[in-house]
Amino acid sequence: MFALLFESPERLWWSFALLIPLFVHLLRRRRFKSQPWGAMQFVLQAVQQESQKAKLQNLLLMMLRVAVLAMFLFAVSAPSTGVLRPNMGEKSNGTHHILIIDSTYSSGTIDGKTGLTALEEAKQKASEYVRSLPDGDVVSVLTIGDFQNWVIEVPGDDFQQVATAINEIQPQPIGGKLGRVFELGAELAAKSREQDPKLFFTQFVVFSDMERDVWDEILLQDSLLQSSMEKIRELGQLSVVDCRVDPVANIAIKELTIKYPQGAFASEVIVFAELDCYYKNTNSKVGISWFLDNEFIVRDEVVIGPGETTTIEMPLNNLSSGSHQIEARLDEDSLLIDNCRWLAFDTPARVRVLCVDGAKNASVAVSLAFAPRNSPDWPVYVHTINEVEFEQQHLEEFDVIALCELEVLSDFNARRLLGFVKQGGTLLITPGNSTDQSSYNRFYASISLGSVANRPGIRWGKVVGNPSLDLAQSGVRVTNHPIAGLFRRNPKSGIGALPVYKYVELDVASDRTSEIVLELSNGAPLLMCSAVGKGYVLTLGTAVAIGQEEDRWSDLGAWPSFLPLIHEAMKYVVEQGVQISNINVGVFPERRVPMQYGPVSIAVQGPDGQTHEYAMEFSRDSDSDEVYAYWWHTEFKTPGVYYVNQHSDDQVIDTSLVVGNLAVTESAHDLIEFSTLPPFSNVRVDTRSEGSLEFSSNSRGLSRELLMVTLILMVLETISVTYRRRKYRQRRGHA
Repeated sequence: MFALLFESPERLWWSFALLIPLFVHLLRRRRFKSQPWGAMQFVLQAVQQESQKAKLQNLLLMMLRVAVLAMFLFAVSAPSTGVLRPNMGEKSNGTHHILIIDSTYSSGTIDGKTGLTALEEAKQKASEYVRSLPDGDVVSVLTIGDFQNWVIEVPGDDFQQVATAINEIQPQPIGGKLGRVFELGAELAAKSREQDPKLFFTQFVVFSDMERDVWDEILLQDSLLQSSMEKIRELGQLSVVDCRVDPVANIAIKELTIKYPQGAFASEVIVFAELDCYYKNTNSKVGISWFLDNEFIVRDEVVIGPGETTTIEMPLNNLSSGSHQIEARLDEDSLLIDNCRWLAFDTPARVRVLCVDGAKNASVAVSLAFAPRNSPDWPVYVHTINEVEFEQQHLEEFDVIALCELEVLSDFNARRLLGFVKQGGTLLITPGNSTDQSSYNRFYASISLGSVANRPGIRWGKVVGNPSLDLAQSGVRVTNHPIAGLFRRNPKSGIGALPVYKYVELDVASDRTSEIVLELSNGAPLLMCSAVGKGYVLTLGTAVAIGQEEDRWSDLGAWPSFLPLIHEAMKYVVEQGVQISNINVGVFPERRVPMQYGPVSIAVQGPDGQTHEYAMEFSRDSDSDEVYAYWWHTEFKTPGVYYVNQHSDDQVIDTSLVVGNLAVTESAHDLIEFSTLPPFSNVRVDTRSEGSLEFSSNSRGLSRELLMVTLILMVLETISVTYRRRKYRQRRGHA
């Protein structure tokens, strides 16, 4: 209910001064004794008219002087507008209270003195607020957080039940924005008012720790929020309750990355933990514990100061073959949720390779590079087919596809390969003597590797050949690309002496979407790496077939550097793929399912131990136009490791790990001040049990306006008196 509040209500006792103009008016009235006189009867009517006009003017002047005093007294009493909330037991004023409680992950920050989190402070104040409401008011409860918004959507008048629901709110392992919450609150307020005409006012109350990331849309006054804010202004009033805390320290693990120092097919990895110290009031060391496959392995300590970033390495050697997960866990500080991070990886990396021959033995070198030894323990499986068989092959069964000297890349296969790469696959392409360059250029254009002046990122040009083997291009140069790192560290590896007799000119756009890994001595690109969706396209400018023919393209396939080149390329792809497969909670990953086993069911066990069953769904790929099977993880809301089992005929046919980590966005304890809030919000500085609200300087004060009105009335009174005196002098002058 709207109310007029006074900071100095005791000054209203001065209202007795309003009687002064009335007393002056009565005392100045002239009283005359009537005496009949025959000569005056002709002017009596004119005198009476003038007398009535003078009485009216005197009355208006008196009212003007009373108004001057009244406005002045109201002004010195410091009035302001607000909303009065009745005490417990008073009659309801028809108010719908929409409580908005900040439950983003920063609300788990612990106060250094009280030991309470910001969310616990908010829940206490919100519960006190609810218990002080009058019978007949109704309450709805929202939370700020991307995982959950509505706690109580239907307005309820059972305040004990509302308080219980508030106390059950837990911090969400994700951030959130106020914009969406305000939109939901405004929609509910309008809908509730239509359904219940007795609800004529809505009180929006935000309980927040004032983290900047939550409020940035409001501070920037995003244009998309203007309609919601206008609705809030029309429906009622917005107040903000301060629930901030004073923490001691917070260090977060911002990222975990992995490197395969001996290659993707070795059993050694190095895990890197990036630590950010956002604030810290002590000089003690920070401890970090490492757990491999849920077993403790070692604890490290590091010195890090406020605002600093450091990286800790964890080498892991002689790992068993298969999937692993590692957890880095910091010692406890003021915010616990950002102290842990997980990473899932395979060692050695298991890769399924499909080699497609466009000419006889065109892919032998590639096959040998991926599987240099015929051993069942080797983590790479290679399957070789010809160009005709490729049309019927299911691509989702493989991780790498090598197209070696294919003559034509049909539109059908181009669409399939586009979908394969975008879903995380790796495509290796080498040219041949009968290659139809126009079909490949259409493929490069379709994958939109980048464009400059409407050109694709890569375009095959003419074939450049040398008149004799003696005039072959020699002197391959390595670039700064990560795939070429091994050759940069070993300049005498022999890659620089590789002879190239024939090559395709690769026209590369300058947008760096496609990067040069190796180039010839004349600057012509020899190996390109292009990121496409979740996968990569590796383009060689020369063929790799092993042979002694005079018309061979190069000796790359037989050169000792070819095997480490392929392995370094796969090392780069696997390392990047680990980062893609380890994602943030809230992304809700979609995983495609190979169909060689027929219909399968998926069981996912989350970090909380609960298992969710998923059935296969079917959709049509927008790139390849093929129908594919997939499952979509809808409960990806808790940080940790998820164990995925695929079942067919009650048998487990595949197992994998999916890791969900916290997106570190609110760990800095970067708070906003109330003075920075937009003028539409009256800021409530605390929650009390009394039936009143306290407001900051953002409240609507009326003193200035009342003083301005007082001044205007005084000017009018002065003009009126001056005008009457002038007329009086004029009449006396005529007399």
